[in-house]
Amino acid sequence: LTEFCGSRYARSAAEYCNASPTSRGNIWGMFGSVVLKPPGDVLVVKLDRNFEQRSKQLLDQLARHLHARIPELRSLQYEKSSPPSTETIMLAAVRAKPVV
Repeated sequence: LTEFCGSRYARSAAEYCNASPTSRGNIWGMFGSVVLKPPGDVLVVKLDRNFEQRSKQLLDQLARHLHARIPELRSLQYEKSSPPSTETIMLAAVRAKPVV
């Protein structure tokens, strides 16, 4: 996640979402929580409030990044705060982002 948060895409999303400059490129600036569920193949994330408006685009990029970098992960779960719900993205079905 550190690599993703420091990416050009994540930094421009942070700027677009008016995240504070100290939050840009920082895991805890982008995510309210991050949990790896046992046995370690499901990552559960909750975005910081600033990023919820771009959640679809951000999660799509994150899913591609995770699929390319951590093939052991099976799915990404996004816990939305408003309205409260959970969205599951199956990483095997995501087209991997080319590793540069």
